[in-house]
Amino acid sequence: MVESDTTGTEGGTIKNAVLYWQCVGRFERDKTDSNSPRIRSVQPRQKRAYRLGYVTKVLRTRRSTRKSRRKGCERFIMSMRTLLILVSLGILTAQSAYGTSAVIVWNPRTIVIGADGMVRAEDLAVMKSVKPQFCKIRRCGRQYWGVMAGLYSSAGVGYDGWAIINQACEGSRTIQMAAQLAETIIEPRLYSAVAHMKAIGSAEVARLEKAGVYLQFAIAGFNGTIPTVSARQFRSGRDVNPVEFPGTDKFDPQSAGRLLMGDYQAFVTYEATNPKWYFSNEVTSVIKDVLADQIKLEPEVVGPPISILSIGQHGATWIQKGLCGNKAFR
Repeated sequence: MVESDTTGTEGGTIKNAVLYWQCVGRFERDKTDSNSPRIRSVQPRQKRAYRLGYVTKVLRTRRSTRKSRRKGCERFIMSMRTLLILVSLGILTAQSAYGTSAVIVWNPRTIVIGADGMVRAEDLAVMKSVKPQFCKIRRCGRQYWGVMAGLYSSAGVGYDGWAIINQACEGSRTIQMAAQLAETIIEPRLYSAVAHMKAIGSAEVARLEKAGVYLQFAIAGFNGTIPTVSARQFRSGRDVNPVEFPGTDKFDPQSAGRLLMGDYQAFVTYEATNPKWYFSNEVTSVIKDVLADQIKLEPEVVGPPISILSIGQHGATWIQKGLCGNKAFR
């Protein structure tokens, strides 16, 4: 499609250029004939304007051609990134992707996101699960970051949660607006995917239904100077639970909090003896250690490598990249 568009534009450029030079040649030939009706009827200023008009049209068409080529290259790069992600997930052979143990911690200065690096992909044709590795902390638009846990892809109904939240971030001015837009688009597609997987006997949907949550996603970053997290939880009863920080109340400069996503029993165990661990200066170390404990606890559901990202007002820094240094996941 891109080639045909570009070829058509280039064809128009060549045609205009030929017409222009034909016109110029005609005027040059007619200069030698003072009795030429063309020379008598067209004044020098009009001739210059005529030539200038053709030149302007040709240049505009060339600019349009370059712009079309640039857009074509951008679309090609994005399609290749998507292909790499699908291959890494196993979605080219598998029909659904799910999993994750993740945590988001926020305080007045930073937001820290940690996640495991294994995804379970289920080929519904043969009811077989595979466990490829995947980056689960992804750029959301140009300035925010996203993380997901649960059923975030199902090729059977064309559902791709990652693509949806990225598009929502691209088209929104704030994190809250992005999360609301993503919720609106994801909800019908997610429950359609669940119904499809139930109909063919997916074991994973049964596991998620027992846990009570089909999907969680969170979008995080700074709205100006304020750290912001907006999350959604899609429950098995077809209701959606929003989580907002700082919420509708006035921002508290002394506040801190955390959001647990996916499989997080190890965090619950750790919090039993360290209830306010997210106020600590050692948050990244705690996240790394507890995610490692979760991997040991449920190796069939979560797995390495661990990724940890710290987001500040002026940018984000990888504490531990895992697979997230791969350009295909940016």
